Formats: sequence, C-alpha cells, structure tokens
Amino acid sequence: MSDLNLGKINAEDLSKIPLKELLEFQTKLNKAVELRREQEKQEIYQKITALASESGFSLSELMDQKFAKKTPSVIKYRNPDNKDEGWTGKGKKPKWLVDLLSSGKKLEEFAI
Repeated sequence: MSDLNLGKINAEDLSKIPLKELLEFQTKLNKAVELRREQEKQEIYQKITALASESGFSLSELMDQKFAKKTPSVIKYRNPDNKDEGWTGKGKKPKWLVDLLSSGKKLEEFAI
C-alpha cells in the first residue's frame, strides 16, 4: 500500500492550485493510472496462466472453449430506404423497422 493518503485530497484543496499545475498533475495522474492498469493486467494474466497450468491446461485451450468469438449474426431484414441499415431479427427492432411496421407494412417485406 502506498504512503500517500489519496482519500484526504479533496476538490476544495485542489481548486486552490493554479490551473497549469493541475493540468500537469492530471497528465501525470493519467499516465500513472495507465501504467498501473497495465501492471495489474499483467499480474492477473500471470495468475490465470499459472492456474490453468496447474490444472493441466494452456490458457489458449481454455479461451478457445469458453470464450471463443461468436460469429457475427447475419442480416435478415434490410431498410428499403437505406441499404446500409439492417436487422438480424435478434434483439430490439430498429427504429426504421418499427416505423415501417407501424405504417402497416409486414416484416416479410423487408426480408433479404
């Protein structure tokens, strides 16, 4: 744990610091956060890799099974007014489709 007590720093105290110094501090803080994030990510990766290895697996074996990327859904319906807009038939209907259906059109009219 750090000797710094960041919990005691408050906005009122910081507002007394000149803007230029605050901006320099912000830059340093953002850099420190990114460095710490990468460090912790590496530590977690090493722990997960060790755990997988202890169980007789490689991390790639586990990732291939459980977290394999899904193939993208295929567009099944297309907006006749804008060919760039489509819908897979899954999830919430897009606004363009809701509007066309509420005007009396049938879903099948937009099937590809």
